[in-house]
Amino acid sequence: MVRSAVTYLEAHPDHGLALVAVIIAAYYLLNYRPRMVREAERRLAELREERGHLYRGLRPPNGPAPSQ
Repeated sequence: MVRSAVTYLEAHPDHGLALVAVIIAAYYLLNYRPRMVREAERRLAELREERGHLYRGLRPPNGPAPSQ
């Protein structure tokens, strides 16, 4: 099986390059994307926390302002 695969790739070297490209792309998708998503989720949580601090700072100390 391995010998026939090597023979095939020797006969079609461009297919071997395509296979390497597919392996690299799969590695990228499986490892880099989840890390990017984790970083984005962490940043979103930080922004939500900052927004909460801002809202607490803008509210009057005794709760919402009375309606006029």
